[in-house]
Amino acid sequence: MPRLSYWTTAPPARRPARCPARSSGPSSWTRGKRDLACEAFLSLWGRPGPATAYGYHRTGALVLLSPADLEEAAAGVAELGKAGVAAELISVPELNARWPDVNTAGLAAAVWEPGAGYTRPTVAMAATLDRARRAGVELLPHHRVDSLTASPDGSVVLSGSHLRDDVRGRTEVHAEVVLVAAGIASPGLLGDRWPTDRPARTKHIRYAIFDRGDRQLPTIVDAATGAWARPDGLDGMLAGYPAEEWDLPPTPTAVPDERQVQWIRDGVSPLLPFLAEAKLLTGSSGTDLFVAGGPALGPLPGLPRAVVAAGWSGAGFKTSPAAARRAAVAAGQLLGERRRAAASRS
Repeated sequence: MPRLSYWTTAPPARRPARCPARSSGPSSWTRGKRDLACEAFLSLWGRPGPATAYGYHRTGALVLLSPADLEEAAAGVAELGKAGVAAELISVPELNARWPDVNTAGLAAAVWEPGAGYTRPTVAMAATLDRARRAGVELLPHHRVDSLTASPDGSVVLSGSHLRDDVRGRTEVHAEVVLVAAGIASPGLLGDRWPTDRPARTKHIRYAIFDRGDRQLPTIVDAATGAWARPDGLDGMLAGYPAEEWDLPPTPTAVPDERQVQWIRDGVSPLLPFLAEAKLLTGSSGTDLFVAGGPALGPLPGLPRAVVAAGWSGAGFKTSPAAARRAAVAAGQLLGERRRAAASRS
């Protein structure tokens, strides 16, 4: 679901009570990802020229707060300021004056991030692949990896299949180190090597795009319920609301049905009342990977030598520049260890 990605470096939405008990609470969800998000913002998303090349659209972002959120939000804003990311707490009267389409009943304040927004993942992916090609990376399209094993010399064997002339055949690719960043497929590929302190679950997610007319709105996240919305193109408003559909296999992308669209309307319209009757333009759905305690990012013990980067729970694009850098450093360290070990045996 590439169009689902939205950007905010403020304290991410508090997980509502409906979330699984294995979630460790707001601090475990926010601290690590906030650090990555700040690093990514300063290295790419907050730099207008480079960010635009990766499909970034600056809208500003609001995180709407209940009274119970204020203490954590104030600490989060202070952290962002120390990291060099602009953010401030704004009052309900200011919210009403600047964005009259937002229903502020029951709110205590909001975090405002003027540099935040969203990115077009298709543009970001195209730019990334182009940069990889120019750096000499060999791309293997139409390959699917089913398993990772260690060869006798300690290298990685990626067994799977490839599609050629509409015929799928078996294939093997050998590597010294592998980075597993396969989204919901990552726990299955790693098996018992998946980090035991990062229990993972799949969840069905969906969104709808409504006609917002000429309303000027930023990206919006409700810290209490997890409801969210952001501008989409010239006149769309992309919106989503959590649904409790856990532990599902990957599902094909599909447009939400009437009942599912109504669920989104009912969840988001208390914040943006015009969405209760706004024209539906389109929508989509898919399966995401949610990980208790934050994403799995780093080297794995044992063989084959592997680094994992998965389980972003919806925060993948906003953290990706920083997460990729850390994953690359970890892979380089494993590669160095392998080559030193080989040299000592020769």
